[in-house]
Amino acid sequence: MKISYNWLKWYVPEIPTPEKLADIFTYHLCEVESLNKFGTSGDEDWIFDLNILPNRAHDLLSHHGVAMALSGQLGIEYKSP
Repeated sequence: MKISYNWLKWYVPEIPTPEKLADIFTYHLCEVESLNKFGTSGDEDWIFDLNILPNRAHDLLSHHGVAMALSGQLGIEYKSP
């Protein structure tokens, strides 16, 4: 599943850098298959390709669910849309 860093940042403003976030995903939530950078320097985004296991599908198959899981794992504020 592909997840946008900018979208996650909209839900969790204090989110770590994309490289550090990839480690957090891998060690605590799910496997990161790839991390790709898209766009120009003024308007760039990082896209995570996540391998979601069936036992985590109920909460990690949306940006909203991934952001909630990250905020809980990191102990930082989650902003509801």
